[in-house]
Amino acid sequence: MKNKHSKFKNTGILFELLVRQIASDTLSGVQCKATTILSEFFKKNSELSKEYYLYNTLLQTKYEGNQDKAVHLIETVISQRKSLNNNELRKQKYNLVKKINECYKINEFVKAKINNYKELASIYQLFESCIGNVPATEIVDSRFTLIEHITNNKKNKSSVETIKENTTKEFDSLDRDMQLFSYKKMLEIFNKKYQNLNNEQKNLLREYINNISDNVKLKEFICKEIPKIKKQVVEVAKTIDDKVIKIKLKETLNQLNLIKESKTQIKDSTVVALLKFYQLIDELKNISK
Repeated sequence: MKNKHSKFKNTGILFELLVRQIASDTLSGVQCKATTILSEFFKKNSELSKEYYLYNTLLQTKYEGNQDKAVHLIETVISQRKSLNNNELRKQKYNLVKKINECYKINEFVKAKINNYKELASIYQLFESCIGNVPATEIVDSRFTLIEHITNNKKNKSSVETIKENTTKEFDSLDRDMQLFSYKKMLEIFNKKYQNLNNEQKNLLREYINNISDNVKLKEFICKEIPKIKKQVVEVAKTIDDKVIKIKLKETLNQLNLIKESKTQIKDSTVVALLKFYQLIDELKNISK
């Protein structure tokens, strides 16, 4: 019988979704309850924090091309997982989900696509095998998924991807108290830097963060936004007499069409371009007044 994976019980997924919610709440300008939840349940030495550390160890450690080391790492982590207080962990996880449900719509909260879902689900299955019956085939599949993940040598990484990966590793090496402090400072800097964004820009950034691993959904949102932007550009153009500006606006409409018709994935540059379009509309409205 197949052991069903549950996002509600996966500590790694719950932690990642809380971090996303912090960014989303900040952009929306609403009270950020996720920060309080993260501080309360993932405080240092809690069973949840200990289990998350084990999740993170398997996600972030790389032994490229060295399968023996990968196998030994998995065995060591599983051994450490067995030493956790399962009753206390189960209680903390139950209270965490209950708290999330009190502050957010839980089904909406967990429905976001997780980029490394397969690896997180595999870790969950191996941890479940420490305390219950998990089919042998699922244990084997989960182990091989993690071995491939740990030993994979991805070539031709862009400099941006390398920077992101190194930054993530550095951040994950911090203890939980320092991570929470870093979150707080990050949000303070973010709020200060982007306090002048208009509502459309904030909404775009919120969707980008929430769907950063779901390019299909992000593209659907952007394709719905483009006609709205085009409509505003056309309306503003009617109030502008300057011929040069009118030509530029026509070029802007062409660029928007290219974005909508593009078959490629949404890139960071596309989001930045749309942010600039929103800013352009605001500036033109001020000119036409």
